[in-house]
Amino acid sequence: MKKRSALNLVTAVCLLFTVLLCASSCEDGTFTLPGNGTGVPPGFSLPGITVPVYTEAPAHTSAASAESMAFAEDRGWNAVWIWTEAGSADRAAVFRKTFTLDEAPEETEARIAATGTYALWVNGTLTVLDGGSETRPAPYGTFFDTVPVTGLRQGVNTVALLVLSSDAWTAPEIAWPGDPERSVSYPYGLLFEMEAGPVRVCSDRSWKATGYDVYRGFPEGSDGDADPASADLETWDLSADPGPFYEETFDDASWDAPLLTAAVGAGPPGKLYDGMTPPLRFARELSAFEGADAFPDGPLEEDTRFVLALPDVLQFTWYIEAEAEAGKKLLVYALTGPENVPAASGVRFELPEGVTGDVVVTGEGPRAFENPRFRAGDVLVIEAEAGITLKRAAYRESGYAASAASFLSSNETLNRLWTEASRSVLFGMRKDFLDLPGRNEAVFPGDTAAVMDTALSVYGQDAFPLVRRTLFAAAGQVPADPEAQQVPAETEEPQVPAEPETQQGSAEPETQQGSAETEAPQTSSEADAPQPAWSDAERTVVLFADAAYRYFLMSGDAEVLMPFTEALLVSLKRLPKDAYGLPALPDSFAAADTGDARLLAVGLYYKALSDAAYLAAVLGLDDAAPDLEEAILSVRDGWRSRFPGGDGFRSPDAAAPDAGANALLVLSGLVSEEDYEGIIRTIAAARDVSPRTERYVLEALCVMDRTDLAMERLIGRYGPMTEDAWNLLTGFDGASDLLSLMNNVSPAAVLSGYVSGVRPLSDGFKTFVCAPQDVVDSLIFMTATVRGRILLELQREGDAAVLTVTAPGGGYILAPETWGDSIHVSGGGASVSGRVVFLEDAGVYTVRVR
Repeated sequence: MKKRSALNLVTAVCLLFTVLLCASSCEDGTFTLPGNGTGVPPGFSLPGITVPVYTEAPAHTSAASAESMAFAEDRGWNAVWIWTEAGSADRAAVFRKTFTLDEAPEETEARIAATGTYALWVNGTLTVLDGGSETRPAPYGTFFDTVPVTGLRQGVNTVALLVLSSDAWTAPEIAWPGDPERSVSYPYGLLFEMEAGPVRVCSDRSWKATGYDVYRGFPEGSDGDADPASADLETWDLSADPGPFYEETFDDASWDAPLLTAAVGAGPPGKLYDGMTPPLRFARELSAFEGADAFPDGPLEEDTRFVLALPDVLQFTWYIEAEAEAGKKLLVYALTGPENVPAASGVRFELPEGVTGDVVVTGEGPRAFENPRFRAGDVLVIEAEAGITLKRAAYRESGYAASAASFLSSNETLNRLWTEASRSVLFGMRKDFLDLPGRNEAVFPGDTAAVMDTALSVYGQDAFPLVRRTLFAAAGQVPADPEAQQVPAETEEPQVPAEPETQQGSAEPETQQGSAETEAPQTSSEADAPQPAWSDAERTVVLFADAAYRYFLMSGDAEVLMPFTEALLVSLKRLPKDAYGLPALPDSFAAADTGDARLLAVGLYYKALSDAAYLAAVLGLDDAAPDLEEAILSVRDGWRSRFPGGDGFRSPDAAAPDAGANALLVLSGLVSEEDYEGIIRTIAAARDVSPRTERYVLEALCVMDRTDLAMERLIGRYGPMTEDAWNLLTGFDGASDLLSLMNNVSPAAVLSGYVSGVRPLSDGFKTFVCAPQDVVDSLIFMTATVRGRILLELQREGDAAVLTVTAPGGGYILAPETWGDSIHVSGGGASVSGRVVFLEDAGVYTVRVR
């Protein structure tokens, strides 16, 4: 159980910025922003899209204050948002820019934002695969990537991009906050800026652009999401292939100059925020699928299905070379588990339920195509019409670059579980929460919270950028507290942006102009307005509270925790409550298979209150303390009268106590040690706990000092999954699916935090504990922290235990009672009190216990 009174509280400093808008000076043109901060011409519109005129995204659309979110904003852009002349008719587009360098840097960086995902080529070399984001950090802003660029050279250079815009940017018009009669729609766009020595390359009218007609979105005849048979399909028409547009020798003379759609930070797409995560790792070379050698030499005589294998569950892009007459069709999709492939007979070109796939329409003659969208699975299925000659099928793996901690013990099953859970969470880091909440809107946010927790345990600092981005984006989606809500200022009529002039540009802007944000006071009618319903964004923030708390202990990152905590406080304040101060939420608050959803909601709520109280105290949000204290006391005073006890607690309409919900009560600190025995009996009797809450059960057993039972359960429930070659995908019921993968990563968190016992006790690992459990005879565990490496080595020698800890200082070693009571410590500065060894300095400590 967390003893937060023992944690050292520190004063967090939030970096505050003032909004600045810079004038532009680009490599081949000059573009000066109007003083009012807008970049949209009067009456400007794209075909099929209404572009509203406004000067600034209203600050009150996020619960986090403008000051506390400002740390992630970037100013000083000189580029302009651009798109094709066809506007919204071109959902996908390709762009090229050719420029000359007198001297090329060995390495530089490009800053790129797009209203969707993109790929980047530099001098014909693929540099970014599936970059960008389909989501925004707040309703009126977007992320930009910072991409390392090599391969520039003296003389002529070319950069090319493919942008596949997201539905999120062209959804039905979004209501303007505070004014339901006003709405906005987002145009598509690309933003690019790169310094190459004295030359700055920016997106502007000097580029070339055209629609990428290869991408048609949904199949012909489909009405999109209303057609369930095609809602998960994307169509690629190779007859419209412009050729290798990314190669330096490609002729783009027929392409148009792009439109200038908006200045940075003004109008859609709104403010820009640092994307925080590094570019995705991807294989530079294509690898052959297993089974691709089964293609016949000539045209297929009948419609045929091919099942190709991958060595692991991967995120990947697939590549196909084929020859056919124009208009033939291939259906391509990825699955997890060969047993999920439909029966081979009767190829019908239909997707299995819940699977995303692609339709490829052939062009005349030989064609090669690599899908720029990543797919996920360990099996690729190709269904091809008769008459097509398949020549090659290959893939390019992509994923998140991370290095895991190390765990090696005398128990081979635990070692295998660590390895497979680590692989699984690496997969989950890409699939589950990279672009939260866009690419996985249908996923229960608790799944993402589980992956965040485990990613921090397994990948430590390498997981920080994704967790940071996820928490920041989650905070930005939460509406402001109605009591503090302000209406947007009246917008001014914008000026027309200056048309770029073709000239060599300098790296320094010619002028710089600022723009002050103005906000109108709240009106009395708005103050009296009814409180809005609890939103999905607020629900997500509450479910992420404990992951945020753990992230803060590991990282000490006050910058992102400030806006997240502000959003968490608003979400907790808005959460509907009953007369007892308990969450009055529908059962749908939790996933359908989580058991006693009402009791689970109480545990989640109380845990979030506890996390919020700690974070608010550390970050200096003292005004929140009275409300939090009142809510905490209200739950403590009222919950037992609503949920009968005994051998565990349950909702009045529940047939029996639910192990997962009771385990969460333990982790939240809501129950007392006197309740432990009954809860342990409840857990021992339940062997079919939901995979979503099994992680609570394992961790609660460790907290209740029954790590022995946790290990029995861990090996009994997860051990059979290690019979697979690579990961914990199969799940408790033997079925292979991604939902299982999301939730089966918890063994790694238990092995890291409880078997090895290495856990932070205060923010940024300022203090930590090494409390290994007496469940293995030998153990080597290493993890990298923000303070330095922690290495734990355990060896049982007869009746003695020898524990060697390499520590960065300021920590504790806690020896299990079962090891004995004679403790001798050598190395470094240390003192002993009972079973606790106090580490005063950085160094190597050897503890002998018998």
